[in-house]
Amino acid sequence: MLKIDMWFKLKSLGFSLISLQALLASCSAVSPVPVPIEEKNDSTTDNNATPFKDEQSDQGTEVNQQPKVEQKVYNRNFKFNTSFIPEESDIYRKGYDLTFTLNFTSFSNDSYGTGWLIDWKGDENTTQKQGSFFAYIATNLHVADGLRNIGDHWPYSKTDDQREFNEYESTVYFSIGKYTNKTDITKLYQEEKLEQRKVNDSLLSIQTSNIPKTAYTATNFLKGVNSIKPVYADFAVIELELNLENLRDWQIFNEFIKPAINTYKSLGDSTNIFETKDLEQHWNHSHYLLGYPVLERGYDQNRLLEQKEEFARTHNFNQKSQLWSKNTYLVSTAKEIPVITKNARKDGQIGSEIFSKKTQDSHVDKVIKHEKGIVTFQNFKNFKLKYHDKEYQQYGYGLMLDDTNLPGGSSGSAIFNNNQKINSIYFGVLEVYKNSKTHKDNIGMSQLLRTSKRESEKNKTRTTNNRDKFQHYDLIFGDSNTKSFYAQFAKKHNTHLYDQIKSSEKEEFKYVDKNNQKTPFLLR
Repeated sequence: MLKIDMWFKLKSLGFSLISLQALLASCSAVSPVPVPIEEKNDSTTDNNATPFKDEQSDQGTEVNQQPKVEQKVYNRNFKFNTSFIPEESDIYRKGYDLTFTLNFTSFSNDSYGTGWLIDWKGDENTTQKQGSFFAYIATNLHVADGLRNIGDHWPYSKTDDQREFNEYESTVYFSIGKYTNKTDITKLYQEEKLEQRKVNDSLLSIQTSNIPKTAYTATNFLKGVNSIKPVYADFAVIELELNLENLRDWQIFNEFIKPAINTYKSLGDSTNIFETKDLEQHWNHSHYLLGYPVLERGYDQNRLLEQKEEFARTHNFNQKSQLWSKNTYLVSTAKEIPVITKNARKDGQIGSEIFSKKTQDSHVDKVIKHEKGIVTFQNFKNFKLKYHDKEYQQYGYGLMLDDTNLPGGSSGSAIFNNNQKINSIYFGVLEVYKNSKTHKDNIGMSQLLRTSKRESEKNKTRTTNNRDKFQHYDLIFGDSNTKSFYAQFAKKHNTHLYDQIKSSEKEEFKYVDKNNQKTPFLLR
């Protein structure tokens, strides 16, 4: 009889990585969507399902009524805080301002993740409801896999083997949401000329007029990698084109994106918001993240939303406008919704600490190789996923966050350090057990976005289990080891981030302008 004394699983709901000792799945939430039996044309609405109807637009807004502020219990007595809007002085406020819940729907599944503003293109100060504004939202690669748009930027408009997305897997609906105060929600009701209702602070989710596109994926991002499979970091950026003449797109721009831009600039703007440190410098920091996992709503609460309605299945999938619309309201009995959530540590302190060896016989050390909570992903051959049907091996470096366990839907959350700089992106949780029964640790996992070149110099005089083959990389601005990075897209499309690169005097941000760097589209 085979007895496994110690084991762990790294879980989320987006993908699975399986070996004898580990199960990895990402913290995105995915639900199957039944294949529709009855087809409707694009003018059909279900008037019997709604107490009143929105005549203003064919895009939709969800308002999920507030559950009571409380401490939720998830997964073997792990606790976290939900349903809150941080005060201006709260260390979580910057993350709140930048962060959104994302919902991708196809005819085959309904998936949720978390994203945050990384860049934009257009006049953020405009008061004119005309033209387009582009917002760029960072998230996980496995969350971005839920976006399958036949009108996407090349090469993302097809699978890796150039197969076109079929109608069941193509994204037909997208919305972006945020936990919002009741004053702003009341204003939205007035703008929509809807029946006034008493509302609390609630999750507000708004459908965009266009299906998003893919700006960047961290696939095959490293030079000189010795790997059987192509490599990935769990990071991607999606592009939202907002038509400011459209009421709902204007609401997204005015209520979500503009406040996020103000916060982004207050944090130092593009060239000051992202941390790059030697690996051991992460050890002494606390790390702060909040996201939008999909959780069970309070039983005494209703969810007010606009109904997803299906257009005719013969609709032209090449057009960029959305194929589903939420254009009627109803009270839904949905038991789970995205809920703004932050970690609640067992010791009552805020923020997450790096996992470190607590005893010489730590059970964690026996099942996962790490150096004081710093992980080298290429040491784990089962850390892999499929993006658009192609399998990738995870590479790069990450943080193990002690006593951290946010459920599915939180994937893509930005992680801030003590200096209010973003150092990594959250993608899953490692649940460690002893004797296959007793829960021992909840360890959140994140992918570092930038690593210091100084590590390579240190590596010449030191060899450890995790750093004997260290390769620095920079997924945002690029460096000599990184062949695919976001700034390539920013340069090609002349976004705000590239404007900041041009105006910076620091060489570390200028790599995109050296050696005629290719765009990431050629490097998938």
